[in-house]
Amino acid sequence: MYEIVDGHRTYCEQRGAGPHLLFIHGLGGGSAIWFAQVEALSSRFRATAYDWPGAGCSSSGTEEQTVESLARHVSALCRQLEISRAGIVAHSMGAAVAITLAAHEPGLVAAMALLGPVTKLGAAGVDAITKRAAAVRELGMEAVVDAIPMGALAPKTRDENPAVHALFRASLLANDPESYARDCEALVRADADALASSVHAPTLLVGGSSDPTAPPASLQALASRLADAETVELPDAGHAMQLDQPQLVSASLERFFETRI
Repeated sequence: MYEIVDGHRTYCEQRGAGPHLLFIHGLGGGSAIWFAQVEALSSRFRATAYDWPGAGCSSSGTEEQTVESLARHVSALCRQLEISRAGIVAHSMGAAVAITLAAHEPGLVAAMALLGPVTKLGAAGVDAITKRAAAVRELGMEAVVDAIPMGALAPKTRDENPAVHALFRASLLANDPESYARDCEALVRADADALASSVHAPTLLVGGSSDPTAPPASLQALASRLADAETVELPDAGHAMQLDQPQLVSASLERFFETRI
Protein backbone atom coordinates (compact mmCIF):
# COMPACT_ATOMS: atom_id res chain seq x y z
CA MET A 1 0.00 0.00 0.00
CA TYR A 2 1.02 3.62 -0.37
CA GLU A 3 0.85 6.43 2.18
CA ILE A 4 1.58 10.11 1.60
CA VAL A 5 4.12 10.94 4.31
CA ASP A 6 5.56 14.46 4.48
CA GLY A 7 4.76 14.86 0.80
CA HIS A 8 6.42 11.59 -0.23
CA ARG A 9 4.45 8.75 -1.79
CA THR A 10 5.70 6.03 0.54
CA TYR A 11 5.36 2.32 -0.12
CA CYS A 12 4.84 0.07 2.89
CA GLU A 13 3.63 -3.42 3.70
CA GLN A 14 1.92 -4.53 6.89
CA ARG A 15 1.22 -8.09 7.97
CA GLY A 16 0.12 -9.87 11.11
CA ALA A 17 -1.25 -8.69 14.43
CA GLY A 18 0.29 -7.98 17.81
CA PRO A 19 3.04 -5.66 19.05
CA HIS A 20 4.49 -3.50 16.30
CA LEU A 21 7.78 -4.25 14.55
CA LEU A 22 9.04 -1.67 12.04
CA PHE A 23 11.73 -2.67 9.52
CA ILE A 24 14.18 -0.08 8.16
CA HIS A 25 16.36 -1.04 5.19
CA GLY A 26 19.83 0.26 4.37
CA LEU A 27 21.64 1.93 1.48
CA GLY A 28 20.40 0.56 -1.83
CA GLY A 29 17.83 -1.63 -0.11
CA GLY A 30 14.07 -1.58 0.25
CA SER A 31 11.20 -3.26 2.01
CA ALA A 32 11.65 -6.41 -0.10
CA ILE A 33 14.93 -7.27 1.63
CA TRP A 34 12.88 -8.04 4.75
CA PHE A 35 10.43 -10.40 3.02
CA ALA A 36 11.48 -13.55 4.88
CA GLN A 37 11.51 -11.83 8.28
CA VAL A 38 8.12 -10.15 7.77
CA GLU A 39 6.64 -13.51 6.73
CA ALA A 40 8.14 -15.37 9.70
CA LEU A 41 7.39 -12.79 12.38
CA SER A 42 3.91 -11.75 11.30
CA SER A 43 2.49 -14.72 13.20
CA ARG A 44 3.39 -12.96 16.48
CA PHE A 45 3.83 -9.30 15.58
CA ARG A 46 2.32 -6.56 13.43
CA ALA A 47 5.21 -6.25 10.98
CA THR A 48 5.66 -3.11 8.87
CA ALA A 49 8.33 -2.76 6.18
CA TYR A 50 8.59 0.36 4.03
CA ASP A 51 10.74 2.06 1.40
CA TRP A 52 12.25 5.35 2.51
CA PRO A 53 12.08 8.40 0.17
CA GLY A 54 13.73 7.63 -3.17
CA ALA A 55 14.15 3.90 -2.43
CA GLY A 56 12.19 0.94 -3.77
CA CYS A 57 8.71 1.98 -4.81
CA SER A 58 8.66 5.27 -2.89
CA SER A 59 8.89 8.64 -4.59
CA SER A 60 11.95 10.83 -4.16
CA GLY A 61 12.03 14.49 -3.28
CA THR A 62 14.25 17.36 -4.27
CA GLU A 63 15.45 18.21 -0.78
CA GLU A 64 18.74 17.05 0.70
CA GLN A 65 18.55 13.58 2.23
CA THR A 66 20.08 13.11 5.68
CA VAL A 67 19.92 10.50 8.40
CA GLU A 68 17.95 13.05 10.41
CA SER A 69 15.40 13.58 7.62
CA LEU A 70 15.01 9.81 7.25
CA ALA A 71 14.37 9.51 11.01
CA ARG A 72 11.75 12.25 10.80
CA HIS A 73 10.14 10.38 7.92
CA VAL A 74 9.94 7.21 10.03
CA SER A 75 8.33 9.18 12.84
CA ALA A 76 5.77 10.69 10.48
CA LEU A 77 5.02 7.26 8.98
CA CYS A 78 4.41 5.84 12.45
CA ARG A 79 2.00 8.65 13.29
CA GLN A 80 0.13 8.06 10.04
CA LEU A 81 -0.10 4.32 10.69
CA GLU A 82 -1.07 4.95 14.33
CA ILE A 83 2.03 3.21 15.67
CA SER A 84 2.76 4.75 19.07
CA ARG A 85 5.43 2.27 20.21
CA ALA A 86 7.38 -0.31 18.26
CA GLY A 87 10.37 -2.56 18.08
CA ILE A 88 12.72 -1.31 15.38
CA VAL A 89 14.67 -3.65 13.09
CA ALA A 90 17.27 -1.83 11.00
CA HIS A 91 20.00 -2.83 8.59
CA SER A 92 23.33 -1.15 7.78
CA MET A 93 22.78 2.61 7.22
CA GLY A 94 19.26 2.07 8.57
CA ALA A 95 20.87 1.54 11.99
CA ALA A 96 21.99 5.17 11.96
CA VAL A 97 18.40 6.15 11.22
CA ALA A 98 17.13 3.94 14.06
CA ILE A 99 19.59 5.33 16.61
CA THR A 100 18.69 8.88 15.58
CA LEU A 101 15.00 8.05 15.98
CA ALA A 102 15.54 6.44 19.39
CA ALA A 103 17.59 9.39 20.62
CA HIS A 104 14.97 11.96 19.63
CA GLU A 105 11.79 9.93 20.24
CA PRO A 106 12.51 7.44 23.04
CA GLY A 107 8.81 6.91 23.67
CA LEU A 108 8.34 5.49 20.18
CA VAL A 109 11.22 3.00 20.27
CA ALA A 110 10.64 0.11 22.69
CA ALA A 111 13.68 -1.90 21.57
CA MET A 112 15.99 -2.19 18.56
CA ALA A 113 17.72 -4.90 16.57
CA LEU A 114 20.50 -3.52 14.38
CA LEU A 115 21.88 -5.82 11.68
CA GLY A 116 25.33 -5.03 10.34
CA PRO A 117 25.05 -1.50 11.77
CA VAL A 118 26.84 1.32 9.97
CA THR A 119 26.60 4.40 12.16
CA LYS A 120 29.63 6.49 11.20
CA LEU A 121 32.14 5.97 8.39
CA GLY A 122 35.86 6.12 8.91
CA ALA A 123 38.14 7.97 6.49
CA ALA A 124 38.42 5.00 4.12
CA GLY A 125 34.66 4.53 4.13
CA VAL A 126 34.02 8.21 3.43
CA ASP A 127 36.37 8.04 0.46
CA ALA A 128 34.84 4.83 -0.91
CA ILE A 129 31.22 5.95 -0.58
CA THR A 130 31.98 9.41 -2.00
CA LYS A 131 33.56 7.76 -5.04
CA ARG A 132 30.60 5.38 -5.31
CA ALA A 133 28.15 8.30 -5.42
CA ALA A 134 30.16 9.93 -8.20
CA ALA A 135 30.37 6.70 -10.19
CA VAL A 136 26.63 6.07 -9.93
CA ARG A 137 25.82 9.62 -11.03
CA GLU A 138 28.09 9.26 -14.07
CA LEU A 139 27.45 5.66 -15.11
CA GLY A 140 24.30 4.51 -13.33
CA MET A 141 23.89 1.56 -10.99
CA GLU A 142 25.73 -0.63 -13.48
CA ALA A 143 28.93 0.92 -12.14
CA VAL A 144 28.57 -0.79 -8.75
CA VAL A 145 26.22 -3.73 -9.23
CA ASP A 146 28.99 -6.32 -9.56
CA ALA A 147 31.12 -5.08 -6.66
CA ILE A 148 28.49 -4.59 -3.96
CA PRO A 149 27.29 -8.24 -3.73
CA MET A 150 30.88 -9.38 -3.21
CA GLY A 151 30.86 -7.74 0.23
CA ALA A 152 27.15 -7.94 0.97
CA LEU A 153 26.55 -11.65 0.38
CA ALA A 154 28.48 -14.42 2.09
CA PRO A 155 30.69 -16.55 -0.17
CA LYS A 156 28.50 -19.57 0.54
CA THR A 157 25.42 -17.72 -0.72
CA ARG A 158 27.14 -16.55 -3.89
CA ASP A 159 28.45 -20.05 -4.57
CA GLU A 160 25.39 -22.12 -3.65
CA ASN A 161 22.40 -19.83 -4.14
CA PRO A 162 22.71 -18.00 -7.46
CA ALA A 163 19.02 -17.06 -7.37
CA VAL A 164 19.57 -14.90 -4.27
CA HIS A 165 22.65 -13.36 -5.89
CA ALA A 166 20.69 -12.59 -9.06
CA LEU A 167 17.74 -11.07 -7.20
CA PHE A 168 20.07 -8.95 -5.08
CA ARG A 169 21.73 -7.62 -8.24
CA ALA A 170 18.31 -6.89 -9.74
CA SER A 171 17.24 -4.95 -6.65
CA LEU A 172 20.39 -2.84 -6.84
CA LEU A 173 19.87 -2.11 -10.53
CA ALA A 174 16.32 -0.96 -9.78
CA ASN A 175 17.61 1.97 -7.71
CA ASP A 176 17.26 5.46 -9.14
CA PRO A 177 20.93 6.55 -9.50
CA GLU A 178 20.42 10.09 -8.24
CA SER A 179 18.45 8.95 -5.19
CA TYR A 180 21.09 6.33 -4.46
CA ALA A 181 23.87 8.92 -4.77
CA ARG A 182 22.06 11.23 -2.36
CA ASP A 183 21.73 8.36 0.12
CA CYS A 184 25.48 7.78 -0.22
CA GLU A 185 26.06 11.42 0.66
CA ALA A 186 23.73 11.11 3.66
CA LEU A 187 25.77 8.14 4.88
CA VAL A 188 29.02 10.09 4.46
CA ARG A 189 27.65 12.83 6.73
CA ALA A 190 26.11 10.47 9.30
CA ASP A 191 27.36 10.33 12.88
CA ALA A 192 24.92 8.28 14.92
CA ASP A 193 27.76 7.31 17.26
CA ALA A 194 27.44 10.76 18.81
CA LEU A 195 23.83 9.96 19.78
CA ALA A 196 24.30 6.37 20.92
CA SER A 197 25.01 7.23 24.56
CA SER A 198 21.59 8.88 24.84
CA VAL A 199 19.76 5.73 23.68
CA HIS A 200 18.41 3.56 26.49
CA ALA A 201 16.23 1.15 24.51
CA PRO A 202 17.37 -2.49 24.75
CA THR A 203 19.37 -3.21 21.62
CA LEU A 204 20.46 -6.38 19.84
CA LEU A 205 23.46 -5.98 17.53
CA VAL A 206 23.61 -8.73 14.90
CA GLY A 207 26.80 -9.40 12.99
CA GLY A 208 27.67 -11.73 10.16
CA SER A 209 30.77 -13.92 10.28
CA SER A 210 31.66 -12.84 6.72
CA ASP A 211 30.64 -9.17 6.98
CA PRO A 212 33.52 -6.84 6.02
CA THR A 213 31.36 -3.74 6.46
CA ALA A 214 30.41 -4.21 10.12
CA PRO A 215 33.05 -6.55 11.62
CA PRO A 216 32.88 -7.77 15.24
CA ALA A 217 35.12 -4.97 16.54
CA SER A 218 32.72 -2.33 15.23
CA LEU A 219 29.75 -4.05 16.90
CA GLN A 220 31.60 -4.19 20.22
CA ALA A 221 32.49 -0.52 19.94
CA LEU A 222 28.86 0.41 19.29
CA ALA A 223 27.69 -1.85 22.14
CA SER A 224 29.99 0.02 24.52
CA ARG A 225 28.27 3.32 23.62
CA LEU A 226 24.73 2.02 24.15
CA ALA A 227 23.18 1.72 27.60
CA ASP A 228 21.70 -1.76 27.11
CA ALA A 229 23.16 -3.78 24.24
CA GLU A 230 23.99 -7.38 23.45
CA THR A 231 25.63 -8.88 20.38
CA VAL A 232 25.23 -12.06 18.35
CA GLU A 233 27.22 -13.31 15.36
CA LEU A 234 25.61 -15.47 12.67
CA PRO A 235 27.65 -18.08 10.74
CA ASP A 236 27.98 -17.98 6.94
CA ALA A 237 26.47 -14.49 6.87
CA GLY A 238 27.70 -11.39 5.12
CA HIS A 239 26.45 -7.83 5.37
CA ALA A 240 23.07 -8.77 3.86
CA MET A 241 22.58 -11.45 6.49
CA GLN A 242 18.79 -11.40 6.19
CA LEU A 243 19.35 -12.89 2.72
CA ASP A 244 22.24 -15.19 3.65
CA GLN A 245 20.62 -16.62 6.78
CA PRO A 246 16.91 -15.71 6.74
CA GLN A 247 15.82 -18.36 9.25
CA LEU A 248 18.58 -17.55 11.74
CA VAL A 249 17.88 -13.83 11.49
CA SER A 250 14.16 -14.36 12.03
CA ALA A 251 14.76 -16.64 15.00
CA SER A 252 17.18 -14.16 16.59
CA LEU A 253 14.67 -11.33 16.17
CA GLU A 254 11.81 -13.38 17.61
CA ARG A 255 13.80 -14.40 20.68
CA PHE A 256 14.89 -10.82 21.32
CA PHE A 257 11.60 -9.02 20.84
CA GLU A 258 9.24 -11.52 22.45
CA THR A 259 10.14 -10.24 25.93
CA ARG A 260 10.83 -6.62 25.06
CA ILE A 261 7.79 -5.23 23.25
